[in-house]
Amino acid sequence: MNSPGVIAITGLGSYLGRSLVRRLQRQSSNFRIIGLDQRRPFRLDPLVRFHSVDLTEPTADSRVAEVLAEERVEAVVHTAFRSEPTADVEMDHELETIGSLHVMNACAAAKVKRLVVASSTMLYGPWPDNPNFLTEQHPLRGHPDSHSVSNRMQVESLLAKWRVRHPDTEVTVLRNCWIFGPTYWDHVTRYFSRPLVPKLMGYDPLMQFIHEDDCVHALETATSINTLVCSMSWGGVSCPCLRFFESPASAFSRRRPRFSTGWPTTRPRGRREIRQRVSTTTCATSG
Repeated sequence: MNSPGVIAITGLGSYLGRSLVRRLQRQSSNFRIIGLDQRRPFRLDPLVRFHSVDLTEPTADSRVAEVLAEERVEAVVHTAFRSEPTADVEMDHELETIGSLHVMNACAAAKVKRLVVASSTMLYGPWPDNPNFLTEQHPLRGHPDSHSVSNRMQVESLLAKWRVRHPDTEVTVLRNCWIFGPTYWDHVTRYFSRPLVPKLMGYDPLMQFIHEDDCVHALETATSINTLVCSMSWGGVSCPCLRFFESPASAFSRRRPRFSTGWPTTRPRGRREIRQRVSTTTCATSG
């Protein structure tokens, strides 16, 4: 399949959804963008054809299928996921797991040619027997106590079975690691933006990040290039936590971090500098 003429994006209220819309509009005007979400995002470009859809509704699959067929959608990018877990476990499951199943059913009914799903490297799980470098073939062993990770694992399991039943649809899963950038904000970036970032004494874990622009670029690329599963990280490598903070390319500060005596900590210079400095960090995707 070549570059699609009509692209539908679910989850316009998410960071990835609205950022992908802006990027697609900047790159080309040769295709139409269809947006699906429960509420129309503020300042959504009028050129984007918006359809109100609640993926937690029992009949959401038929509603989405109608939109996809009516708009003659060729590719669907599914980004309707929480950027961070909430206390409402049941609603998170309805949106992420059941909502994704609705999207799959709708794509099958509308005979969509390509489906791209945003996932996460958190699905590999934080286990001591993990190798330093995980391939896409590594088993998904996400932490069982994290309901948001469990939801994503269920989505990928359902998607793998769905793909076998619908071989005419090209399926791409993009597993991104932690996202950093001048406009991205979630529980991870909030943690690292603290005046003092606590760290376990004597433990310097390997960490991975991806720049927000690279993550959105990967989603755009996946709409026209078929790749089954791709894990994305900063430069395709892992780096120790302290080295990340001390690196000249650090997303937090131009100066070396300070450490308190007795309790190792790192000291970013605050939220504004994080957002400004991280925009100069060189990142890439790895597959």
